[in-house]
Amino acid sequence: MQGFSDQNRPGGLFYDPQADGQFVEALKRGLNAKVGFIEVNAHINDELFAFKACELLEKMMEMSGGNGRAEREGASITTENNQTDQIGRVS
Repeated sequence: MQGFSDQNRPGGLFYDPQADGQFVEALKRGLNAKVGFIEVNAHINDELFAFKACELLEKMMEMSGGNGRAEREGASITTENNQTDQIGRVS
């Protein structure tokens, strides 16, 4: 893990890798066994972190049967290249 906020990078006001490590270890110890914990070797603002978060969200939506609000109400997303993709159905 490489940081939890914009100021938690080298040179940032809250940059403290030792404190981050202690926080992560305390979090792991304190979490309910039913709660998953996934570590990503990236900063929270890095593209890799966003990709992994989206990947996990997609898996969770698939496991739930894909009956989320976006699918029920017909939402759309705009990608990096400004293409709009429809999610779900529109009545």
